[in-house]
Amino acid sequence: MLSAKPTAAIHSTANRAGDELFVTAAVDGEIVYSASRPMASRVDALGALVDAFIETWKHQSGGMILYMGDTTVRRLLADAVGSHPGLDLRSVVTGPRLKATGEAARAAHTPLGYDPCPPQVPRWKSHRVYAADASKQRGDNRIGIAYVGSTHRVRVGHVRADTIAEGEFAAVSLVLSSLLESRTAREVDILTDSLEAARKPSSESPVWKGRTFERECLRKLDNVQACGITVRVSWVRGHAGNPLNELADRAAVAARRCTQWKQSPNQHVASIRTDLRALLASTDPATFVPSESLPGWARPGASAHA
Repeated sequence: MLSAKPTAAIHSTANRAGDELFVTAAVDGEIVYSASRPMASRVDALGALVDAFIETWKHQSGGMILYMGDTTVRRLLADAVGSHPGLDLRSVVTGPRLKATGEAARAAHTPLGYDPCPPQVPRWKSHRVYAADASKQRGDNRIGIAYVGSTHRVRVGHVRADTIAEGEFAAVSLVLSSLLESRTAREVDILTDSLEAARKPSSESPVWKGRTFERECLRKLDNVQACGITVRVSWVRGHAGNPLNELADRAAVAARRCTQWKQSPNQHVASIRTDLRALLASTDPATFVPSESLPGWARPGASAHA
């Protein structure tokens, strides 16, 4: 039986010159943080690791099982464990979940400056299901974007655009960015309630001039597929009972409102993540994927699937 707590690992590697530190953090097999920092001293390295922990802790749910290899940072966190209820620090990677998460954190150093793609993929994380959504208020160009995924991750953001369609492409692009960061998936289903965002990856028609987020989305899709990751973008009807789509909608609305009200979305994200974990504990996420990516539509001479 899986632990209720997420597993996390923070991994760091200095370049050969010793003047730059690569830091990555993974939660439940998916990258949540990656950065490269100049490193003039040990203090710089410690600061980079602490920053990684701060970002990683945002993904805790009832605490977190965390592998931290750096002895000094691990001791600092142990001394401040009262500020992080449920934090379970590990100095050794044990168990299949923590091992897979540690592998993901190490593999993510590849796109930070080494080979183009990692050679191995944790088998239990090779197939993923995501739901992406956007939320826009009439007369306001601030759009909340979000996705929820079968790796228990909830990610939110915001963009400025004139149409909700651009926001939907930005939400799908957010998923693709995460795939490029971790590169540990091999088969991915992305659900969207935007027919345009679902149809475009299968279309041969050119992108409209000026559609920035649409172009960016399709460019990232090409990059993801170049790494050997199969991506299917499928349409689901919005507000029609698809559980992943409903959670993505909640996250996108929260992202928009928090942007408008200048508030942190962390509390909303934590609540949605708790509901997502409960959903995935009892249901195979593959059941949320429709049998047809675009019901009633197919490009002539091609499959309707992305």
